[in-house]
Amino acid sequence: MILNTNALSTLKTALNDLIYDIGRGLDHKTLHENALSILIKLNEIEQQSKKYSQVDDTDEDKTNNEIRKVERKLKRWAKNKDQVNAKILNYFLVLQQKGNNKITQCELEKLAKKEGIKNFYGNFHGMCKISPKNHAKVFDVNNKIVSIWEPVKPFIDQYKKCIEEL
Repeated sequence: MILNTNALSTLKTALNDLIYDIGRGLDHKTLHENALSILIKLNEIEQQSKKYSQVDDTDEDKTNNEIRKVERKLKRWAKNKDQVNAKILNYFLVLQQKGNNKITQCELEKLAKKEGIKNFYGNFHGMCKISPKNHAKVFDVNNKIVSIWEPVKPFIDQYKKCIEEL
């Protein structure tokens, strides 16, 4: 993480001054204003560091974060089968269970629309990519063939067991 050393140095000096002013018994209003000024500077540094940390994420970090997101989301989806993403995943699993090893996006979309899913494409697309605001990447699509994203297969297997028990 990259931080502005000048900003940190200024913050350190301001904190030292505040401590000194407290020791001198400065009035509360001045101490309060100085403390607020320090908090504002600290918040600016924090915001700057967040921007840098988002930029500096490696592909491996993004993948690991996405895997953790999938694990979290699957637990929610197992409890809420009416959630659109849970329904799409469940439709995929039903087709797979019927012995269909090459499920196309078109087949999945037809089943979803037949079952009343109105915005299939938007939801499905978010389940196929790594993105900070996606639904959780559970699918890969190659030549219009949909499959479970390899790194999350163990979590999908757990998910299947959970929904079978409910």
